[in-house]
Amino acid sequence: MWFETTAKDTGRGQTIQAIEHGADLVCPYGGDGTVRAVASGALGSGVPLGLLSAGTGNLLARNMKLPHRRFQDGLVAALTGTPRPIDVMRITIDRDGSGGWSEPEYGLVMAGFGLDADILGGTPEALKARLSWLAYPVNGLRHIRHNHIPMTVTFDADQPVDTEVTTVIVGSCGLLTGGVQLMPGARFDDGELDAVIIRAGGALGWPKVVTSILSRSKRSTHAVERRVAEAVDLRAGTPTPIEIDGDHLGSAIGVRLEVLPSALSVRG
Repeated sequence: MWFETTAKDTGRGQTIQAIEHGADLVCPYGGDGTVRAVASGALGSGVPLGLLSAGTGNLLARNMKLPHRRFQDGLVAALTGTPRPIDVMRITIDRDGSGGWSEPEYGLVMAGFGLDADILGGTPEALKARLSWLAYPVNGLRHIRHNHIPMTVTFDADQPVDTEVTTVIVGSCGLLTGGVQLMPGARFDDGELDAVIIRAGGALGWPKVVTSILSRSKRSTHAVERRVAEAVDLRAGTPTPIEIDGDHLGSAIGVRLEVLPSALSVRG
């Protein structure tokens, strides 16, 4: 069975429909945004996914060492592979700071609250079509000079900490395109969320951030602070851009993220 996604329904409704029609395997054909939409429809069903990666980053496939941008290889892995349990992020959003939390969103790779979401949301489709994943760092050069965001950060049941950040990224996968390990300790099946708080401090602060990330260091510094938790609560002092698995979801004041261990399976 083949189900077309639409601008209004990017995969969740079609997945529910496919499972209602008896599908015992659902294969999203697209990027990480399509995969997360399909995953939200498959949660709780016991039906595994097979990844037919055709996006810009394909980060879930890369982190799971599955074929990406090779349709035939992806289809073989989906049809013949073993189901592998993976963690899912459950994410709720407070748009205006009133405490009115949204219906849950779900993510499989990483969510960003701050500059990275601003970069993703501002990268033109034409640039992505021409440069693929390199479009993001190219567009990011426009944001070297930026203001810090005041933010209150809480990990699990710890005391909230008031700080200023460039961005906070939380995820189950740490590998980016180009082989860059943003979160070297992150695993898609360890039942934990890895978080990195980046404080670039303007143009002069970026070399420290870049050096820490490219060295694959797991050590925390002021520029790149690393934490592991089962739940993360972020509250910004001003409306701040948010992205989940590459999908730009506008701006928010508060974001809550929690891990759902082994909540989904992917064949490969």
